[in-house]
Amino acid sequence: MVDHARVIVNVLPRSHTVLPNGMVFANRVDVGGMHGIEWVIGNSTAGTTIFGGNNRLPQTGW
Repeated sequence: MVDHARVIVNVLPRSHTVLPNGMVFANRVDVGGMHGIEWVIGNSTAGTTIFGGNNRLPQTGW
């Protein structure tokens, strides 16, 4: 059961949304809630690299 769920997102203003080629940043998510009488927390972080222009994407081996 989920009661009073909410998602909070911070977004850059439109004037700041053009990211430079090669920029590396992290996408992070934290989540938590009560499960019975115990507080449960989960989190995840994924690195992202901006590829723009005519750059080739890196080979992943797949």
